[in-house]
Amino acid sequence: MFQSQTHKVEDIYKINYKKLNIPFEELDYIILTSSHYDHCGGIGIIGREDINFNGKVIATEMSAELIALNIRDSAHLMYNECKAYNKSHSNKIQPLYTSEEAEDSISQIRGYGYNEHIRLNDNVSFEFLPNGHLSGDGSIYITYQKSEYEKIRVLYTGDTNFGRKKPFTKSWIKKAYKADCVISESTYAGKSHLEQDNLQ
Repeated sequence: MFQSQTHKVEDIYKINYKKLNIPFEELDYIILTSSHYDHCGGIGIIGREDINFNGKVIATEMSAELIALNIRDSAHLMYNECKAYNKSHSNKIQPLYTSEEAEDSISQIRGYGYNEHIRLNDNVSFEFLPNGHLSGDGSIYITYQKSEYEKIRVLYTGDTNFGRKKPFTKSWIKKAYKADCVISESTYAGKSHLEQDNLQ
């Protein structure tokens, strides 16, 4: 989900409606790595009648609880934001989802523990690895059993908070070394950051 303090309200809604123009009916799974709004804010849309999502939504147990709070709050804020905006504008905007739709989407989320083997089909499984970003956040470690003797492993890091003074967990490092492909979150890769010791 797109967030901004510099864009116009109507532009933010246009961007997010476009981002969520996804063929949900073709998806078997939605796997959420974080309860931060930019990662999970759009999940409320699957509760809408015009969205034909028949798959499963998976998160860690703690993330599932935090996502529920976030989605409920988001629906409430969008309702009031749109109501206030529409009072003074002729081009009306609509919330991405209502509180009722948010509740329906929340009921579809299933929570799992860290390092728990989650089977998606006969050949594909994954597990959440703790990544230190936010309580409940987890990197996704996928194993594809290509043949009886060959496995392909993919690690999607999600957001992480590991630096030189805070190393990755042993399970994260162990899995990362075995990965054939690592997909890394890089939201702030183009920015320079001060050393932690210099921050006051």
